[in-house]
Amino acid sequence: MNDCCNKKMLDAGLRETETRRILLAILHDSVGPLAPPEIVARCHKAGRKVNKTTVYRDLATMEKAGIIHRVIVSDRTQYFELTERGHHHHFVCTKCEVIRDVVLEEASILSMARNTGKKIGFSISTHAFEFYGRCRTCQ
Repeated sequence: MNDCCNKKMLDAGLRETETRRILLAILHDSVGPLAPPEIVARCHKAGRKVNKTTVYRDLATMEKAGIIHRVIVSDRTQYFELTERGHHHHFVCTKCEVIRDVVLEEASILSMARNTGKKIGFSISTHAFEFYGRCRTCQ
C-alpha cells in the first residue's frame, strides 16, 4: 500500500487489515475502476478467500475515509477506484464492460458548458464524462 493510502487509513483511525491491503493493491494495479464482484474475484485469485460482505463493508469504510471513491456509469453499476488518481474520465466497453481511465484537457469543454448553463440559469457543481464504444479486444 502506498504512503498516501497509509496516511488516509491512519487519519481515519482505520486498522490496516490484510483484506484492506489486498483491496488497495488490487485497485492500485487496475487500469480503471472495478466492480465489487471483480474485486472479490481478484482477491480469491490473489489467494485471499474473502466473502463479498467483507469486501462491500471495507469498500464502504475506505470510501467514507476518502481513500477510494465510487464511480457510477450510466448502467447504474457501481465501481471503485483510488482517489489518489485524481480527476479523470473513463472509456467504457459496451461489450465486455471493461473501464479504462482517460485524462482529458477539458478546460474549453467546461467553459462552454458553464456559459451554456449561465444562459439557461443552470450552475454546474460537478461533471462526469464517459465514452462508450468497444475496446481493442472486443472490436
